[in-house]
Amino acid sequence: MATLANDVLFSIDSALQVANNCNVESILAHKNMTYKSCTVQIIDNATGGALELRLPGSTGTGVPVKGGVMYFVRSVGPDNVVVKGHGTTTVATLTTNKFAFFVSDGTSWYVLADN
Repeated sequence: MATLANDVLFSIDSALQVANNCNVESILAHKNMTYKSCTVQIIDNATGGALELRLPGSTGTGVPVKGGVMYFVRSVGPDNVVVKGHGTTTVATLTTNKFAFFVSDGTSWYVLADN
């Protein structure tokens, strides 16, 4: 059960399905995320060097950061995926088969869980 701002309790009795689904992608260059990007990103970087996954609010995205936004990112390629948050801040560096769950408070990005 969860509590809303007006103290009304509610529950979700079935699996939660994300509207924009899951993106499985091999990247060849830095990737800029938008609010239309899939919440779940499975990224294969096999370029021979680290590439950036830029969350909204990162330098170069042209998109402001908003509070309550979440992304689950997993790296499946042999090369690192460097996740950038607000400005040029590195939030996490994902190596092969590592993941992290990111959330924004409207100012910064945080890692809620990783392996």
